[in-house]
Amino acid sequence: MTARSCQRLRMDVPVFMLLFHLNAEIRVLLASRLEEGCPLGHFPCGNMSECLPQVLQCNGHTDCPNGADEQRCGDNAGWAELFGQSLQNDGAVERDVLSECRKCVLHLRRVSTCVYPQSCDCIQTDVECVALGLQEVPQVSPNVTWLSLRGNKIQALSSFVLAEYAHLERLFLQNNSLHFISQHAFSGLRSLKKL
Repeated sequence: MTARSCQRLRMDVPVFMLLFHLNAEIRVLLASRLEEGCPLGHFPCGNMSECLPQVLQCNGHTDCPNGADEQRCGDNAGWAELFGQSLQNDGAVERDVLSECRKCVLHLRRVSTCVYPQSCDCIQTDVECVALGLQEVPQVSPNVTWLSLRGNKIQALSSFVLAEYAHLERLFLQNNSLHFISQHAFSGLRSLKKL
């Protein structure tokens, strides 16, 4: 081997190592991109490879073939649903404990009666009135903390329509026909964390 070919070999080794390293990095990046699955603004249908726009998630209509887009919609983390399922599946837990856990605890000022539309569902201080054809915000007890009005026909939110719900933390209004929202519609919602 000549001195010139040894020098050329020494220069080729770092270039080869660099190309080898870059090739490995590109493979890792491509693999991680494939694992991410859905593009920005989309979500996967459970464990399926199908991705849908996020506006279709928890909209009251099943868009995923496996229904994953409408699962665990009431609680972003899914803890409430998971907790309820674990209670239902545990044979040691009596039914009255579960019903006590799901009992409506809304009250109207100092009266201990639950106030919410009969067609809605109530668990603890959460009220769900989904796809009932409501045309206005229903009257519910002031201690409501979670109110879902998804998929109704509400067209306007007038001034102070929600003012008495100071404890409301989450309000869901997706898929309504809202054309007018007063600048004071959300006045008084000092505990609101998610709209």
